[in-house]
Amino acid sequence: MLELLQIKERLEEKMYTDVSSLFELRLLLMYTASFLAKKHISNFKHKKDERTSAMLLKAFSNIRSYYYILETTRQEHEQCFSEVKELVITDISNLLSSPFIQDYRMIPLQNTSLALFRMAK
Repeated sequence: MLELLQIKERLEEKMYTDVSSLFELRLLLMYTASFLAKKHISNFKHKKDERTSAMLLKAFSNIRSYYYILETTRQEHEQCFSEVKELVITDISNLLSSPFIQDYRMIPLQNTSLALFRMAK
């Protein structure tokens, strides 16, 4: 789960400076959601543990919700930035601390897309 650790570190380093910080956080959320979707697809294809898939999908769903919050925020940007950042860090920490995820092998994927993720549902 090296990539999740790297994402978590990048999130922890992010600070709010101006409204463009929200854009940068949204980009990082899109990357994180894409990563989680790829891991779910890999888990699904290789018929791994269903609990792992459920956890990955829940984290993906949460991050999608956080992205929507950032996208629709029109005021109090700094507070929104901080709260969403903390929520994402908490979700990633929960994934990393799960015994099911720690034993999960990361298999690199090729030619995957969100369309395949939607078909897997």
